[in-house]
Amino acid sequence: MKTIYVLGYNNLGADFWESHLTFNEENRVLFFRNGTSMLKHLQHQPDLIIVDDYFCEEPPEDHNFADVKIGLGIMASHIPTFFFSPKFSGKARKSLKMKHYYSSLDSSMLEFLNKRIVDLSIEKVAA
Repeated sequence: MKTIYVLGYNNLGADFWESHLTFNEENRVLFFRNGTSMLKHLQHQPDLIIVDDYFCEEPPEDHNFADVKIGLGIMASHIPTFFFSPKFSGKARKSLKMKHYYSSLDSSMLEFLNKRIVDLSIEKVAA
């Protein structure tokens, strides 16, 4: 079983990701509503992480998008991680040192992300 973490600071994110991604029964998907909780769960080593900064309403006591980005860079640089934010509109990129992708929400990046999720399932079958 492959585990995917999705961090979205509101209910809109969970609904969006459930309807736009290729999750199946072979994927265990955990949705987090705050960065603090997701960072604490990194000890369980997910196979893929999605961080959604759209319509973000971070509680004052929570880790914000920048904090989560730094924390994942330190604790999860080896895990494929997709950061989606309007801040990255028109400038999608991949970190050269880490398996981290930065993009706005567009169809080509969603297609690429779905391919990575399918690849996770294929890796399970091949193992």
